[in-house]
Amino acid sequence: MKTIYSAIIILLFFGISLKAQFRPIDTLTGKVVHYAGVYAGAASILEDKLLGFALHGEYEYRMIKSSFGFGLEAQMIFSDITEFGVGFPIYWHGITSMNFRFSLTPGLTITKRVLYSRYGPGTSEFEPTKNTANFFFRTGIGWETFIYRDADPVLVLTPVLCFDIISESEVYMGFGASLCWIIY
Repeated sequence: MKTIYSAIIILLFFGISLKAQFRPIDTLTGKVVHYAGVYAGAASILEDKLLGFALHGEYEYRMIKSSFGFGLEAQMIFSDITEFGVGFPIYWHGITSMNFRFSLTPGLTITKRVLYSRYGPGTSEFEPTKNTANFFFRTGIGWETFIYRDADPVLVLTPVLCFDIISESEVYMGFGASLCWIIY
Protein backbone atom coordinates (compact mmCIF):
# COMPACT_ATOMS: atom_id res chain seq x y z
CA MET A 1 0.00 0.00 0.00
CA LYS A 2 2.92 2.35 0.74
CA THR A 3 4.18 1.74 -2.78
CA ILE A 4 0.87 2.79 -4.32
CA TYR A 5 0.73 5.99 -2.26
CA SER A 6 4.35 6.78 -3.11
CA ALA A 7 3.67 6.31 -6.83
CA ILE A 8 0.60 8.57 -6.65
CA ILE A 9 2.57 11.32 -4.89
CA ILE A 10 5.38 11.13 -7.46
CA LEU A 11 2.94 11.29 -10.37
CA LEU A 12 1.15 14.28 -8.82
CA PHE A 13 4.42 16.19 -8.29
CA PHE A 14 5.58 15.62 -11.85
CA GLY A 15 2.13 15.93 -13.42
CA ILE A 16 1.30 19.30 -11.86
CA SER A 17 4.65 20.81 -12.79
CA LEU A 18 4.39 19.67 -16.44
CA LYS A 19 1.69 22.31 -16.91
CA ALA A 20 4.16 25.08 -15.96
CA GLN A 21 4.94 27.79 -18.47
CA PHE A 22 8.62 28.51 -19.04
CA ARG A 23 10.04 31.93 -19.72
CA PRO A 24 13.78 31.96 -20.44
CA ILE A 25 15.98 33.03 -17.56
CA ASP A 26 18.61 34.42 -19.95
CA THR A 27 16.50 37.56 -20.50
CA LEU A 28 17.47 38.73 -17.01
CA THR A 29 19.97 41.49 -16.48
CA GLY A 30 23.21 40.50 -14.77
CA LYS A 31 25.58 37.62 -15.32
CA VAL A 32 25.13 35.29 -12.33
CA VAL A 33 22.17 33.62 -10.64
CA HIS A 34 22.33 32.05 -7.17
CA TYR A 35 19.78 29.48 -6.06
CA ALA A 36 19.41 28.89 -2.31
CA GLY A 37 16.78 26.58 -0.90
CA VAL A 38 15.61 23.41 0.80
CA TYR A 39 14.60 19.93 -0.31
CA ALA A 40 12.18 17.78 1.67
CA GLY A 41 11.08 14.30 0.78
CA ALA A 42 11.22 10.60 1.44
CA ALA A 43 14.27 8.34 1.24
CA SER A 44 14.22 4.57 0.96
CA ILE A 45 17.00 1.99 1.12
CA LEU A 46 16.02 -0.37 -1.66
CA GLU A 47 17.58 -3.55 -0.24
CA ASP A 48 16.26 -3.17 3.33
CA LYS A 49 12.92 -1.57 2.40
CA LEU A 50 13.41 1.14 5.03
CA LEU A 51 11.63 4.44 4.56
CA GLY A 52 12.72 7.72 6.12
CA PHE A 53 12.56 11.49 5.81
CA ALA A 54 15.23 13.48 3.96
CA LEU A 55 16.00 17.16 4.40
CA HIS A 56 18.65 18.98 2.31
CA GLY A 57 19.95 22.52 2.21
CA GLU A 58 20.94 23.52 -1.33
CA TYR A 59 22.97 26.22 -3.02
CA GLU A 60 23.69 26.61 -6.75
CA TYR A 61 25.88 29.10 -8.62
CA ARG A 62 25.02 29.47 -12.30
CA MET A 63 25.97 31.84 -15.08
CA ILE A 64 22.80 33.09 -16.83
CA LYS A 65 23.88 32.10 -20.35
CA SER A 66 25.11 28.66 -19.20
CA SER A 67 23.16 25.41 -18.83
CA PHE A 68 25.54 24.23 -16.08
CA GLY A 69 25.56 25.13 -12.41
CA PHE A 70 27.74 24.13 -9.47
CA GLY A 71 26.76 24.01 -5.84
CA LEU A 72 26.90 22.78 -2.28
CA GLU A 73 24.43 20.54 -0.51
CA ALA A 74 24.05 19.51 3.13
CA GLN A 75 21.74 16.59 3.84
CA MET A 76 20.10 14.78 6.74
CA ILE A 77 18.17 11.52 6.49
CA PHE A 78 16.07 10.41 9.47
CA SER A 79 15.03 6.77 9.76
CA ASP A 80 16.39 3.66 11.44
CA ILE A 81 19.53 5.00 9.81
CA THR A 82 20.48 8.60 10.53
CA GLU A 83 22.80 10.22 8.00
CA PHE A 84 24.46 13.60 7.77
CA GLY A 85 26.25 14.45 4.57
CA VAL A 86 27.84 17.09 2.38
CA GLY A 87 27.86 16.96 -1.41
CA PHE A 88 29.06 19.05 -4.33
CA PRO A 89 26.43 18.86 -7.08
CA ILE A 90 26.85 19.66 -10.74
CA TYR A 91 23.56 20.68 -12.37
CA TRP A 92 22.65 20.53 -16.03
CA HIS A 93 19.55 22.54 -16.95
CA GLY A 94 17.57 22.16 -20.14
CA ILE A 95 18.67 18.79 -21.50
CA THR A 96 15.52 18.02 -23.46
CA SER A 97 13.30 20.82 -22.23
CA MET A 98 14.20 24.12 -20.62
CA ASN A 99 12.48 23.03 -17.40
CA PHE A 100 14.28 19.67 -17.09
CA ARG A 101 17.18 19.49 -14.59
CA PHE A 102 19.74 16.70 -14.17
CA SER A 103 22.25 16.57 -11.31
CA LEU A 104 25.33 14.56 -10.32
CA THR A 105 26.47 14.87 -6.71
CA PRO A 106 29.61 13.29 -5.24
CA GLY A 107 29.99 13.69 -1.50
CA LEU A 108 30.70 12.32 1.95
CA THR A 109 28.14 11.04 4.45
CA ILE A 110 28.32 9.96 8.09
CA THR A 111 25.94 7.14 8.96
CA LYS A 112 24.70 6.18 12.41
CA ARG A 113 22.89 2.86 12.37
CA VAL A 114 20.44 1.71 14.99
CA LEU A 115 20.07 -2.04 15.34
CA TYR A 116 16.87 -3.17 16.94
CA SER A 117 17.19 -6.26 19.09
CA ARG A 118 15.00 -8.36 21.29
CA TYR A 119 15.25 -6.78 24.64
CA GLY A 120 14.90 -8.46 27.94
CA PRO A 121 15.08 -7.24 31.49
CA GLY A 122 17.96 -4.83 32.01
CA THR A 123 18.66 -4.21 28.31
CA SER A 124 17.72 -1.26 26.18
CA GLU A 125 15.26 -1.31 23.32
CA PHE A 126 17.92 -0.53 20.72
CA GLU A 127 21.67 -0.30 20.49
CA PRO A 128 23.42 2.29 18.33
CA THR A 129 26.43 1.12 16.42
CA LYS A 130 29.52 3.14 15.56
CA ASN A 131 29.34 6.05 13.17
CA THR A 132 30.80 5.32 9.76
CA ALA A 133 31.96 7.76 7.08
CA ASN A 134 31.20 6.79 3.49
CA PHE A 135 31.43 8.29 0.05
CA PHE A 136 28.20 8.66 -1.89
CA PHE A 137 27.23 9.52 -5.43
CA ARG A 138 23.76 10.88 -6.25
CA THR A 139 22.06 11.22 -9.61
CA GLY A 140 18.81 13.10 -9.79
CA ILE A 141 16.24 14.42 -12.20
CA GLY A 142 13.71 17.16 -11.68
CA TRP A 143 11.26 19.43 -13.42
CA GLU A 144 11.70 23.13 -12.61
CA THR A 145 8.61 25.27 -12.16
CA PHE A 146 9.39 28.99 -11.95
CA ILE A 147 7.26 31.28 -9.82
CA TYR A 148 7.33 34.90 -11.00
CA ARG A 149 6.94 38.30 -9.37
CA ASP A 150 6.43 40.98 -11.99
CA ALA A 151 8.53 39.74 -14.93
CA ASP A 152 11.38 38.05 -13.03
CA PRO A 153 11.39 34.55 -11.54
CA VAL A 154 11.86 34.59 -7.75
CA LEU A 155 11.21 30.96 -6.72
CA VAL A 156 11.81 27.58 -8.31
CA LEU A 157 9.71 24.58 -7.24
CA THR A 158 11.27 21.34 -8.45
CA PRO A 159 9.86 17.84 -7.92
CA VAL A 160 12.94 15.58 -7.70
CA LEU A 161 13.59 11.86 -8.09
CA CYS A 162 17.12 10.78 -7.12
CA PHE A 163 19.22 7.68 -6.51
CA ASP A 164 22.16 7.55 -4.09
CA ILE A 165 24.91 4.97 -4.29
CA ILE A 166 26.72 4.63 -0.96
CA SER A 167 30.21 3.12 -0.74
CA GLU A 168 28.82 0.26 1.36
CA SER A 169 27.00 -0.87 -1.80
CA GLU A 170 23.65 0.45 -0.63
CA VAL A 171 21.28 2.19 -3.03
CA TYR A 172 18.82 4.82 -1.82
CA MET A 173 15.87 6.13 -3.76
CA GLY A 174 14.60 9.57 -2.85
CA PHE A 175 11.61 11.55 -3.99
CA GLY A 176 10.40 14.93 -2.88
CA ALA A 177 10.36 18.59 -3.78
CA SER A 178 12.96 21.36 -3.76
CA LEU A 179 12.03 25.01 -3.20
CA CYS A 180 14.76 27.51 -4.08
CA TRP A 181 14.93 31.27 -3.90
CA ILE A 182 16.61 32.97 -6.85
CA ILE A 183 19.15 35.65 -5.92
CA TYR A 184 20.56 37.88 -8.69
